[in-house]
Amino acid sequence: MKIYLYIPEPKSETLRATKEHVEQVVRRLDAEVFTQHSDVSTLIAQQNKRSAASTSFLDSMDAVIIEGTEPDADVGYLLALAIAHRRPTLLLLHKGRVRHNPIETFEKHHRLPQTLKTAYYQPASLPAIILQFVERLADIRMREVPTIKFTLRVTPTIERFLAWKAKRTSQTKAQFVRELLERLLKEDRAFRSSQRNDNDP
Repeated sequence: MKIYLYIPEPKSETLRATKEHVEQVVRRLDAEVFTQHSDVSTLIAQQNKRSAASTSFLDSMDAVIIEGTEPDADVGYLLALAIAHRRPTLLLLHKGRVRHNPIETFEKHHRLPQTLKTAYYQPASLPAIILQFVERLADIRMREVPTIKFTLRVTPTIERFLAWKAKRTSQTKAQFVRELLERLLKEDRAFRSSQRNDNDP
């Protein structure tokens, strides 16, 4: 799944912290995340090969998430583009801080398309709002944040291998082991099935 995330450069310290929080939450999704700083030229070229009618990089995206709390010209432009290209779009507005709703004028004269969802959020409610939005589009999960410490005794050979592998992949040994285990977890259908059954009422 490909998600385009747009967050304008915030003007206040509070929204600067919010911007970082939104980015962290979206990057925890099991998805490719693109922003205004990403190089989308390859995506556009691939899309143009698939469809001569393609006119925007948004055609390559499965969803769009826009933080629109503060006035920003690009927010309005992106919303219009996403609506025109029928991209599922989530407009995030910080509860209690919105001075100008970017779709207020549009709403007065037009019915909002079903592809556009607006959510007023507090930082604590962000993960649930974003996850609920993307779960409607794909079987996608939020990456868990490692919180449990685990001691593992290994042989000197395994330690040398981990150090060598970590250096070659520019990761820490812990990151490498975690990613290896996450891949095994994704491939283990029996475990995933047992987890679903455990969650059934």
